[in-house]
Amino acid sequence: MKSFIENRPFWFALSLTVVMTILGLAVFIVGGELIGLPEIPLVFTVLLLSTVIPLGFIWWLGWWEDAGFVTTTQNVFALTVPVIGIFFPLIYFGTVENGPQIVIFFIAAFFLTGLSEEALSRGLFVRVFLPHGRWQAVLIPAVLFGVGHIAQSLGPEMALQDNLVQIANALISGILVGAVRLRVNNIWPLIILHTLEDLFFGLSGFAGPNAIYGLADIPLSFFLILWVLSLGAAVYIMNRPLAATIDGKPVG
Repeated sequence: MKSFIENRPFWFALSLTVVMTILGLAVFIVGGELIGLPEIPLVFTVLLLSTVIPLGFIWWLGWWEDAGFVTTTQNVFALTVPVIGIFFPLIYFGTVENGPQIVIFFIAAFFLTGLSEEALSRGLFVRVFLPHGRWQAVLIPAVLFGVGHIAQSLGPEMALQDNLVQIANALISGILVGAVRLRVNNIWPLIILHTLEDLFFGLSGFAGPNAIYGLADIPLSFFLILWVLSLGAAVYIMNRPLAATIDGKPVG
């Protein structure tokens, strides 16, 4: 199995992405439609599965350090663009009224989302592809990260236009965050930023029972500016010495 992962990284990553997507849909179909479980337990079941699976692979492969689960952060200035971007929903839309229970739900759900998605895409997948080249380690996980958001268009809660914007944004932000991951060699700041970004969107009215906005309400010009800035920052970072490791040794 380990030989397959190291020698066929694309097929491993694609297969795992498909399997995790199918598992998530199966939980909602079986638990929600057939058994009739409430939405919140279903959400947390999917999030826990999505967290345990990539962390399990990282543990089994002995890649904790290589996946960025370390205590030191290098080249912290590489985090500048992601940090600036997370505040946009609060600045542009403000906040909507959410009770304490909703806020607690947001924090727990969005933390698990950030942990699971970063552990998979910027932890496990970056390490899988890194021996094959730094750009492969950034671009392929970013594409899979974007494709992984297609499943959300299958439900009734997100309009197709919103989903297309989300896929494009996930792809481009995945390129930036993947580059940052290679530069800082610590996945925890990315998990925290991912959590805060989702939380700020939720508090601004993009999620939860008090949701009043969709991504279509954000001006396209904002996304274009953000995407150009993100790609430019990613290219700059990728041309700098990297701090990420393979078997504990920096790739440089």
